[in-house]
Amino acid sequence: MALIRALITLNLSCFACTDALNFRAPPFEPRLGSRVLATPSETPEYIEEDRTGVKATERLELKSKLFAAAAACDRGFAAFTGSQERSKIDVLVDKLSALNPNLNPTRGLLGSDEPNVNCALEANWRLVYTTAYDVLSLGASPFTALEGIYQDITASGDSVNIIDLCPRIQVALPAPIASTLRINVKTKARARSPTRVGLTFEAVDFGPLRLLGQNADFLPRLGGKFPSIGLFGNNVGANDKADVNGPSYFDIIYLDEDMLIIKQNEPGGIFVSVRDHELLM
Repeated sequence: MALIRALITLNLSCFACTDALNFRAPPFEPRLGSRVLATPSETPEYIEEDRTGVKATERLELKSKLFAAAAACDRGFAAFTGSQERSKIDVLVDKLSALNPNLNPTRGLLGSDEPNVNCALEANWRLVYTTAYDVLSLGASPFTALEGIYQDITASGDSVNIIDLCPRIQVALPAPIASTLRINVKTKARARSPTRVGLTFEAVDFGPLRLLGQNADFLPRLGGKFPSIGLFGNNVGANDKADVNGPSYFDIIYLDEDMLIIKQNEPGGIFVSVRDHELLM
């Protein structure tokens, strides 16, 4: 995913991602023994559940533990390398990955072998935990705090990474006068394999979403396009000629109707996200 590379390129490193007060652990109510997002005939890649729903029950328990651990360590910002908190979450992620119910998570995405079927990856995803250094290193700003990081993925490959920031002092102010700065990083996503997605960063824009409690999305936004060569190598991850092991990609290690877990190649790190139905566009 390499979500924050774009911000580094445009010298936006003053924005931080460390506000635990705004973290909202999402509710989960998956159906035991069910297939998600598609019928069995449409998606043979989904693993058959046993009749007692044991695997689904185990996944539900692991996800509940993962949410609690992620909230306790402020989405990863308080879980340092080698810490007990990070080790605990690493174990939970590994166990969930082993129980991944979707063997072909890129199915339906641009570039996949079956582009004209339901795409399980298509959704608005909200970040709840990460170990990615390029994200965690932005926690030093005394001026801004994170409201949320999202990834809006579509089957056509047109995707947007969204970062909502607010003034750090805002956490002490009443909600009616809240202000939000939104950064949109536009990307192109293309399936390279059943579990690997290449990304090309296309453009970025930023501007106020709310100002002192009032809608401000009508105000002008600043931004620009990304070059084909960036700080981390060639920015052509979604090119149809890109090698499966070429730069700029992420691997999907878990996907169900509620949760997405990915591992980015460079600069590395795990991203745990949940489906979000309330993202204000």
